[in-house]
Amino acid sequence: MNEDSPVQILKRNVWYSNPIFIQILGICSTLAVTNNLSNTFIMTVGLMFVAAFTNITVSLLKSIIPRKVRMILQTLIIAFYVIIVDILLRAYLPEK
Repeated sequence: MNEDSPVQILKRNVWYSNPIFIQILGICSTLAVTNNLSNTFIMTVGLMFVAAFTNITVSLLKSIIPRKVRMILQTLIIAFYVIIVDILLRAYLPEK
């Protein structure tokens, strides 16, 4: 059998088999607030990082968080990562 290398698997899963990337890249609200494809791409990557890190954080804290405040805490975690991505984008891509 010809097994794929880890780099090929990562490339395939990030670029070709990633439904979040494909759906967010084409979503109307993302395209409406950007003026070209590169800005849309940057917003898509930022959203992917926010979604990934939020899921990781919530998964790690799931057993610690009481059920009654889980939704509120998830919203706060999402807001935290959105602010971090916003600060990073302003620092490294101020012209975009």
